[in-house]
Amino acid sequence: MELLEIAEPETAAAMLKTGEVDVMRGVNWSQVDDLKATDGIDMRMEPSNVIFVSLLNHGREPFSSLKARQAAAYALDNKALTQAVTGGYAKPANTPLPGSLQFHDDNYPGVVADMEKAKQLLAESGMAGKEVKIILGGGSTNQQIGLLMQAQWEAIGLKPVLVNVDTPGWWDATGKGEYDATPTWWMNEVTDPDLAVRWALCGECDSHAFNTFYNNKRLNELTEQGSREQDPAKRAAIYQEISKIATEEVSQIPLYYSPYAIAYSKRLKNLKMTPAMQWTLEETTIEQ
Repeated sequence: MELLEIAEPETAAAMLKTGEVDVMRGVNWSQVDDLKATDGIDMRMEPSNVIFVSLLNHGREPFSSLKARQAAAYALDNKALTQAVTGGYAKPANTPLPGSLQFHDDNYPGVVADMEKAKQLLAESGMAGKEVKIILGGGSTNQQIGLLMQAQWEAIGLKPVLVNVDTPGWWDATGKGEYDATPTWWMNEVTDPDLAVRWALCGECDSHAFNTFYNNKRLNELTEQGSREQDPAKRAAIYQEISKIATEEVSQIPLYYSPYAIAYSKRLKNLKMTPAMQWTLEETTIEQ
């Protein structure tokens, strides 16, 4: 098996159609329908532990203000955004944790878009008219999400500015807190939520709550309780409380739960991607 790094998704799709490659990972949403309609290609939406979010920097204005963060969350209609960006192939997120994790509450409504409430909260925060530096990493998805964020935040009275950066620059800026917001994604290798909470939400863990600098004492305490608790029902209650705290305090803005969009040549048999982003190769065969 040979893995190729192909920079342009259009090139990768063309190579798949001509049989130069047998599988294409990370299919752009705009390519999905075309590949679904192509003979000899099996276009799949495979389960994942991926979530797309907008990180917010809690370490400086405007998003050091809870009401400003809430305003930003109410202004972002993630249902409309999910439809616009993914064509409806992804699911709007209701918490800042992947929806595939154990103990996730599918019935929790999360933050429901409300522009009037967003305007009111922003006025109460005293942050109306503040500049918001939105940094964008590479890729068409980040660009599209960034433009939608900019439009919806302008509509409530913020002044969002889009700044394009490369991948090293993105990690440098977020690690130093030199940004206000940024669309991004992350995934959890396992379905147990402990690792995810420590990466994305815990303020006293090593990641600075995924470089948001969010820090809630109660959530930090629950993180330790959840890792020690053995009873599944009690663990469920702990992680659902963690999710609600993080959602209501807008640790990050949840956008959508994304499946893996992967196109396979129908010559391939028994190959799939696991939710942990690992190929299953043991029983894979290729028809000549």
